[in-house]
Amino acid sequence: MLQATPAYAGPLIQLNAADNVLIAREGLSLGANLSINGTTVRLRAQVPAGHKIAARRIAQGEAIRKYDTIIGRAARDIEAGEHVHTHNVELIDYARDPGFGLDVRPVDYIPEAQRATFNGIVRPDGRVATRNFIGILASVNCSSTVIKNIAAWFTPERLALFPNVDGVVAFAQTSGCGMSSPSEHFDVLRRTLAGYARHPNLAGVLIVGLGCERNQVADLMTSQGLKTGNLMHTLVMQDTGGTRATIEAGIAAIQKMLPAANDIVRRPVSASHIKIGLECGGSDGFSGITANPALGAAMDLLVRHGGTAILSETPEIHGVETMLTRRAVSPEVGQKLLDRLAWWENYTRGHNGQFNGVVGPGNQQGGLANIFEKSLGSAMKGGTTPLQAVYEYAEPIDRAGFVFMDSPGYDPVAVTGQIASGANLICFTTGRGSMFGSKPAPTIKLASNTPMFRRFEEDMDINCGRILDGERSVEEMGQDIFEHILRTASGERTKSELLGLGDHEFVPWHMGIDTSQGGPRSKVRWVVAGLMWAAIAINYIDRTVLSAAAPHIQKEFHLSAVEMGVVMSAFFWSYALLQLPAGILADRFGQKKVLGFAVLWWSVATALTGLANGFKSLVGLRVALGIGEAGAYPSSAGITGRWFPKQERATVAAIFDSGSKLGSTVALPLIAWLLVMFDWKITFAVTGGLGIVWAVVWWAVFKETPEAHKGVNAAELAHIQRGLPPAREDEPKVPWTKLLTHRNIWAMCIGFFMINYNSYFFITWLPTYLVKERGMGLMQMGLMASLPLFVSMFVEVFAGWASDRVYASGKLSLTATRKLFLIIGLVMASSIGLAAFAQSAVVAVILLCVAKSGTTVAASQVWALPADVAPGNNVSMVAGLQNSVSNMGGVVGPIVTGAIVGATGSFIPALVFSAALIGLAILNYLFLLGKTPALNRPNSFKAALAAKQRQIGFWLAMSDPYLAEVSATAGFDWLLIDSEHAPNDVRTILAQLQAVAPYRAEPIVRPYSGDPALIKRLLDIGARTLLVPMVDTAEQARDLVRAVRYPPFGIRGVGSAVGRASRWSARTDYLQVADDEACLLVQAETVIALQNLEAICAVDGVDGVFIGPADLAASMGHRGNAGHPEVQAAIDNAMRTIIASGKAAGTLTSDPVLARHYLELGCTFVATGIDILLFANGARKLARNFIAPQTA
Repeated sequence: MLQATPAYAGPLIQLNAADNVLIAREGLSLGANLSINGTTVRLRAQVPAGHKIAARRIAQGEAIRKYDTIIGRAARDIEAGEHVHTHNVELIDYARDPGFGLDVRPVDYIPEAQRATFNGIVRPDGRVATRNFIGILASVNCSSTVIKNIAAWFTPERLALFPNVDGVVAFAQTSGCGMSSPSEHFDVLRRTLAGYARHPNLAGVLIVGLGCERNQVADLMTSQGLKTGNLMHTLVMQDTGGTRATIEAGIAAIQKMLPAANDIVRRPVSASHIKIGLECGGSDGFSGITANPALGAAMDLLVRHGGTAILSETPEIHGVETMLTRRAVSPEVGQKLLDRLAWWENYTRGHNGQFNGVVGPGNQQGGLANIFEKSLGSAMKGGTTPLQAVYEYAEPIDRAGFVFMDSPGYDPVAVTGQIASGANLICFTTGRGSMFGSKPAPTIKLASNTPMFRRFEEDMDINCGRILDGERSVEEMGQDIFEHILRTASGERTKSELLGLGDHEFVPWHMGIDTSQGGPRSKVRWVVAGLMWAAIAINYIDRTVLSAAAPHIQKEFHLSAVEMGVVMSAFFWSYALLQLPAGILADRFGQKKVLGFAVLWWSVATALTGLANGFKSLVGLRVALGIGEAGAYPSSAGITGRWFPKQERATVAAIFDSGSKLGSTVALPLIAWLLVMFDWKITFAVTGGLGIVWAVVWWAVFKETPEAHKGVNAAELAHIQRGLPPAREDEPKVPWTKLLTHRNIWAMCIGFFMINYNSYFFITWLPTYLVKERGMGLMQMGLMASLPLFVSMFVEVFAGWASDRVYASGKLSLTATRKLFLIIGLVMASSIGLAAFAQSAVVAVILLCVAKSGTTVAASQVWALPADVAPGNNVSMVAGLQNSVSNMGGVVGPIVTGAIVGATGSFIPALVFSAALIGLAILNYLFLLGKTPALNRPNSFKAALAAKQRQIGFWLAMSDPYLAEVSATAGFDWLLIDSEHAPNDVRTILAQLQAVAPYRAEPIVRPYSGDPALIKRLLDIGARTLLVPMVDTAEQARDLVRAVRYPPFGIRGVGSAVGRASRWSARTDYLQVADDEACLLVQAETVIALQNLEAICAVDGVDGVFIGPADLAASMGHRGNAGHPEVQAAIDNAMRTIIASGKAAGTLTSDPVLARHYLELGCTFVATGIDILLFANGARKLARNFIAPQTA
């Protein structure tokens, strides 16, 4: 109803028949007699345009009505014809019935097939953009100057090669530190930054931080679910090298994004993808008569077409909120709006805020007396459709239709929040003349009156003053606005865009800033640690109960010693074999599900053991127990990686692993008591019930990530996130078959095998040793045998805590800390050899306590290593592999010990042998365990091959860095720099590597031969991927693998300090990651090579095999005819062989039909063109168009 065109006669406007004020359509003079609707009014004052005039006498205290809505009351008697304004109007806050939903009317939606369209940009994930920027965000004010300098480098001249990119824009801000966290302000800032980072109008994003700010970049990424990738980069100035280095790195990062950002095509999409942020600024008395209701009419059209209209500025609906609550689709939506208003009343109390009725001087000069009157006009922008939802500031908007987003009544702050919530266009009404603009969503400005429009025509897009001029109705003006919106969404520039506005209008809401350190951290992560400890303790209780009950079971079922031994060992069959599968499942489906199900499974198996009726059922239930218990340690390691920062991982690993000592020692008296008081069947039911109770608590308490847990406050979350690497969207999962190609995995498995070999002595042969070798009685043996396990439980937790303190001090790296405590623990463990020679039984037990404690000191590091070494999506898998191998030590150890004792008649050789293995474990961890993390895959091309992702390439044969750089902007995944047939040498290859370095395309270098000296030089100048020609045998392939790897795994010479690959030692980890970084492709291009193809593919270290069609054709007797059917058949068969081997297959063809055929076969990397041929053929074609062929 408010959107109807007002009645007017000459200079007066009547908005509603029930109103007791009129509006001056133009400036009016004292004494003028004016008539409207049969009523004549004589002016008692000079009245400016847009101001109010009393239509009749208004008594003191009487309500003043405009649009039949109360905007205040008369402060005194007001005579007809008087100027009605701030001098005689006072604000009254009166009771208003919210009337939830009373005015909801069904929306007459346009059928989808008939909806309006615009030419939008559809992102790969389906989001639709109206503009195509690259954005740079500052996590803190301290990096704002840097991001401005990065953006300034991308001048129109430098962006000329990328015509589809609208620009590179810096979103500088003034906060990010000196603020409470947790706090509402802190949450709002992060939500705003994340909203911009995810905005569809930003094709690429770079986030830059200082390094010591409260709003840490890594914390921001993790807390908001942002992941780095090709179009999402982060930089931290203190890590990058300062101001200049960060600017250079930022420029390089954006240069890499530009080709992909430019690769867009606008296409028709439904208007339902449009989200409009509604804003007004510099409002006047006409705003609520022309621009705002006309915009509301346009929003009604947009909603009918499936789009979204976002109204904001909460203080500016105060007094007229019932216009919205009566249109709320539910009482919950209406109440949420009232809750935000109540928040504002509390927030502004005592600060003379707008809730006290104050409006700006410009508003007053334009005719608005107070906030109620201003709100009345402001609310009209939202139209008349139902209010679908209410959102907090910068909260992602996921409902279509008319919605409300909470914000202050300050234009740039409100618009910043709307854009962060997802608005891809802004419509901004103004009566006084606001010169606002925004990015990345453009602003359309609507003038409320013609004189202002003409005065600022360069800034205004639409003249809604035409309504007052009698040229358009409100409804017609709404249609005009809607059509203008469609054109703007399609790419038509707004006036603010043409003027270059929007670079400085990014203003997140500051909700109160202080310099406090924030509240205390919650302790939810330690509750999680306690639950893991309880799970492991129950795990070992359920293993141990059979040992205690064995005599009763053996007697009842008349089992032989051999049969009882099979029952006892059946658990290990499934437990050891399923560690790796359990880890893979935990990484894939989540640790909560896998650990919760595992505990429930094994607990049920334990409880059901009480119902066993003989040998077979006992064996089956023990196998079932092992199936369940296999999930415990891999899941716990994965949880450690998600929930605990690096500086706490050893502590929590020690805590949960110490549960094993409790379960196998302290729990024994409880089990014995149950056996005495009841029977073995009840004992199994009781211990099985422990796990069932635990599972119920687990499902109620635990969440997969700390971000998802409501009990984790911002301080604890920030603490956790600071010790975790940023999540990467494109982080490749390492195939489990590839794990054993990493030296750190070998080191972890070998070392833990030897540790467990020793550990299992204490729970298998120790009682026998104490009785036979040390002459102890059964009671004394029972006490002494449990003592090493009991002591080690406390030593392990202390060792984990101490190692974390050492690492947190910054004195040692993570790798050095892990090695230090591993060696300390293993040196202690070697005391097992000394115990063999101790003269006193007491001394022997003390040494055994030291030895067992040493294995647990090492274990506190062992169970932290998977989270240190593996990517976040592989931790449980790595832990499962490590535990699977280590349990082989638990199986082999008792057998070997028994064999040695049986052969020699003494435990001395067995204990000395155990100590010798500990010595080997020390050497293993000292020299084989490398720097963590070890499973990174920095070569994106290599990672893509491993993930079976198609990679399309282009051949560079012109030996020119300038042309190489041009090619790098084309969008190819890889570029082949050829030196076999092109005139390249090491220096020209280096120049091309430097030219393409800032771009996404991965350079591949083809040397002219497989000479190890040449390969070494190419790797040193920064080549990471090599394609080596003419490889005919598996032995040649193995030689090449050795050539690309450093000793002891290869023969590559170590001279990285002078090489570009290590950035001249600036990459301090280069020697540790170089082997993993290198990607080796071998070229099979002869008949002999095809005969040996399976063997070549089987060579470990070969990442892919490339079929060279031209040389293969020559080898088959079809020189110059690679398209011959025999050659093509041979290529197809070769491709199938390569793909079947699990290796990546590749080739070169300029025939697009053939290229698609190879891709359909399963080829991973295919080059589809050669630069020199494109140039030569293009030049010839051009010449033929203008030059007649020469005849003899």
